[in-house]
Amino acid sequence: MGSILSHGATWMLPDDHEFWNDYPFYKSLIPQLQALRLRHVRKAWDAVATDGVRNVQRSAAFETFSIGKDLSVCIADFRSNRDDNGFTTPANLRKITKWASELRSPGLFIASQPLIVEENNTEKNLLSYKQQYAQLLKALAASGHDIVLLSGDVHFGRISTTQLGNEAKGPRLIEIIASPLSNLTYLNGIMSGKPKSKPASFPAPEICKLNDWKPSKVTYNKLYQVSTKRGNIFSAYPRTCTREHFMTVSFCRNTTSGTIDLSAHAWQIRATRGIKKIPAKDFQRTFTIKLK
Repeated sequence: MGSILSHGATWMLPDDHEFWNDYPFYKSLIPQLQALRLRHVRKAWDAVATDGVRNVQRSAAFETFSIGKDLSVCIADFRSNRDDNGFTTPANLRKITKWASELRSPGLFIASQPLIVEENNTEKNLLSYKQQYAQLLKALAASGHDIVLLSGDVHFGRISTTQLGNEAKGPRLIEIIASPLSNLTYLNGIMSGKPKSKPASFPAPEICKLNDWKPSKVTYNKLYQVSTKRGNIFSAYPRTCTREHFMTVSFCRNTTSGTIDLSAHAWQIRATRGIKKIPAKDFQRTFTIKLK
């Protein structure tokens, strides 16, 4: 990945692969992780991973900055402080809800796992933590502003949109997922995937009940999904998988309409063009974000 990452600034949030699958939980069925059941192995592995995140990756649990009066950015680490009770500490969740409540512009929310998800019975996702998940969605909806979520983790790339809250013309959630930058091979290739058009509605019924919301339709469009390549059981890639890609997003104030134009580009890492070997474009899509 070095040649790709060296083309520009790279900012990565920690998630399970900085630690291990389903961190901090360790009773996984993955053969390579069985040693974690031994306390001394788990303790040593945790210490090394935590040291790397703190001193090399240097990611904060919560961070915000603004671009003028047009865009407010919130970056949240929902992995490093995860436990049985939540995907972040109560203090960090209060900071996020405060950021949302004070929004005076559209919000760009960056987290390592998506919000538009179904329950995962194998590993925990954000929906696994019903109370915190409901609180987070309620805060984002109460802001009254469109929220753009940048995320990854799920082994495919797509853009999907849905309504936040009960207001018919209320704020939207625009979720942009870019994953993976590399595909799994051979037996591990069974974890590779293609874009999913699920869940059909958002949020999950139990979250609707907690927040007193009605479910909203999630819009999926195949033109907003990173392309796939067919698998072959006799090759390194046994299953159909999403092409190796990354995404870039840009925001531009439209002085004529008084809106912000969000442009999202998906790029194929292995398909390049020209002498400079620029990655080929998989798709480009533009959204209009209203300024209140």
